[in-house]
Amino acid sequence: MLELRTKRLGIDKGIPTLINAAASIDDVYAITWFSLILSSITSGSEDNSSQIWTIIRAPLEVIGGVILGGILGVILWIFPDPKLTSIKLRRISLLLSLSFAALFGTEYLGLETVGPIAVLILGFTAALRWRQLSRLECLKEEKLLKNAWDYIGLPFLFCLIGYQLNLEQLDKGSIAQAVAILACGIFIRCIVAALAVIRTKLNLKEKIFVAVSWLPKATVQAALAPVLLDMTRTNPSKFGIYQSEGIIILTVSIISILMTAPAGAILIRLLGPILLTKSRDPPKDDPIELEEKVLNSI
Repeated sequence: MLELRTKRLGIDKGIPTLINAAASIDDVYAITWFSLILSSITSGSEDNSSQIWTIIRAPLEVIGGVILGGILGVILWIFPDPKLTSIKLRRISLLLSLSFAALFGTEYLGLETVGPIAVLILGFTAALRWRQLSRLECLKEEKLLKNAWDYIGLPFLFCLIGYQLNLEQLDKGSIAQAVAILACGIFIRCIVAALAVIRTKLNLKEKIFVAVSWLPKATVQAALAPVLLDMTRTNPSKFGIYQSEGIIILTVSIISILMTAPAGAILIRLLGPILLTKSRDPPKDDPIELEEKVLNSI
């Protein structure tokens, strides 16, 4: 989506923004339900009041994550001062620092759902103000963060996931069932995604692209896949009975990544220039860069 926006494909109708926003909401939905179900399974209590609190806790943690992320995002509206030098690097440093603090701090307090949602809202809130100040559709901070993710975060994440996968513990039946479930889920998801935008101003080609663009699965699956399996290994006396389920979850998640991530990336890159219309409006220049160009020309 970042590449398509850089090429100014579909931005007149806000298609890259629409897809990114929908994917973010989807992430919040997935993380919330995963945490809720995991808490209900691993609580090990038959007390009805405990189960009720587990159910109530999930939406409360979502609300708490939204509030925390919003507060931290507003802080980044004030600090650092836009007049400072190396403002892009300062913003990224503060953004990452607050994100790590929110994520690991809430995890330490036992509020696993709050952290990821707070980080998501934090970045979204901060970018709202930064775009207004820079008058840019694609922020330089976004490019810096993308490079840090591509060259540092992404390799570490997938290496750790692959390291935990033990093919000897898998049977062919589980793999076949996982592929069948994923194929059915992807097919239904594409249909529902197309229906979700049926009453919008998008034409048929753009609706098809939206349906295809929601195909890839990777980062959330990679982050959540080993959670239950890690619990069975760190606390075998309490969660050891769930080891087989943890292996199945890890297997299905990795298969979903291997199936959908490369296929989705290829389809988005191939179909983007074909199905989306390039914007006729010239890109907005950064006032600072424009001033530098004028000075250099002089």
